[in-house]
Amino acid sequence: MNVGIYGPALPDIGFPSTFRYENTVGVNISVFGDGGGNAGNTVTESASTVLYRDGVKIGETEGAGYGVFDVPAERGRYRLTTDVDKSNSAPAGRAFVVPVSMQLEDGSVVVPRGLSVDVSYDEGKTWRGANVAGSVVLLFHPAGAKSVSLRAKAADGRGGTVEQTIVRAFKLK
Repeated sequence: MNVGIYGPALPDIGFPSTFRYENTVGVNISVFGDGGGNAGNTVTESASTVLYRDGVKIGETEGAGYGVFDVPAERGRYRLTTDVDKSNSAPAGRAFVVPVSMQLEDGSVVVPRGLSVDVSYDEGKTWRGANVAGSVVLLFHPAGAKSVSLRAKAADGRGGTVEQTIVRAFKLK
């Protein structure tokens, strides 16, 4: 509990984290879930959440991971993004272990299949494969880097896939 890297989590909180009712989509995703899949909360300097449909911006809300959006009745491909500014850092110039977990929409944790993780030290301009061993990623932060961005791809074994990118996942000091 309370072990980073912190990222989106879908713990069982008694109601769905996302829903669609007629022409309304609602989201309430814990953006700061810990390595155990627990919901988290933290003080942020700023945050916004944007919903896109077929690449077109539908709406934007202030806040991290939540909002209610009016959407067209027709089917489409949706993408949700959240941008958050907060202060957290790890040491630069040395090895660093990052735990990885995968949650299903009901909050249960599964072992990711086909897990690949890329790392960027220039805020996503360039990416390189990271060393993945079981459920951890071993990173070697170069001296002089200011932040770490992570991009992961995995499957859940039921046909579901996820691709998650966290630009500036954490700062380096």
